[in-house]
Amino acid sequence: MTYMFEYPHYVKVGLPERVERLYEDYSVYSYGEGKHANNLRHGKYFGIPVLFIPGNAGSHEQVRSLASVALRKTIDDETRFHFDFFTVDFSGEYSAIYGGTLEKQSSYLQHCIEGILSLYKGENRPTSVVLVGHSMV
Repeated sequence: MTYMFEYPHYVKVGLPERVERLYEDYSVYSYGEGKHANNLRHGKYFGIPVLFIPGNAGSHEQVRSLASVALRKTIDDETRFHFDFFTVDFSGEYSAIYGGTLEKQSSYLQHCIEGILSLYKGENRPTSVVLVGHSMV
């Protein structure tokens, strides 16, 4: 894990009720730090969506290393774009042992991608999500 520059915030992203019931042990969050998390709390997303997928028995909180560095780079370099980081909580499941778990997680990820894209409004909204997998085996 890397150093965070501000206090981390994990803001739960709501998916359709039927999806929430079907995958009650799973959740998806958006990640932000300090004042940069305010837009997330108000459902305002303007960046390039990135979905962090933790691996076998991993934690959704592992996104903070990548997201914190990316946030600092966009601020320090004054880029014209930024990334909106999202992360999935699979409740620490052991996904490397049983293929059925991977199948369930993959199905949930499809719903997450649809839900993430639905957060963006306007004519320049994204049509895809960058996926980052961590320690899948």
